[in-house]
Amino acid sequence: MAAKARALKKAGKCVVSGRKAAPGKHEDLQLDVHHLFDAHTRPDLAALDDNLLVVCSSIHRNFHQWMGRRPCEPKDFVDYLLHNELGHFQGSASTQNREERRQQQLMQKLELLQARFEGNHLLY
Repeated sequence: MAAKARALKKAGKCVVSGRKAAPGKHEDLQLDVHHLFDAHTRPDLAALDDNLLVVCSSIHRNFHQWMGRRPCEPKDFVDYLLHNELGHFQGSASTQNREERRQQQLMQKLELLQARFEGNHLLY
């Protein structure tokens, strides 16, 4: 899908952990593109750039295990982050402000997307 390829190219790293895939390293970081509003229940948003989030494969897998088989929305990803992944936004004293800003930006993006499209509002 072209939208997923665009998202991967634009982000280049996991928006949660901040980790980038480094070519030539033994550690193979896999990045996935997550649909914040589930693509099966919200096909109208499946290719919307704002609905796509680039995350590490492990975070993506853990989120869906945490959710079970339920369809997801951005608010679910916020809950998952708050309960399971906040450690990625902590840093040393010199990076703490940057990590806090990164966390705030991500949360604002998720909350805005939720507010714009919850309740099955169509994009058009």
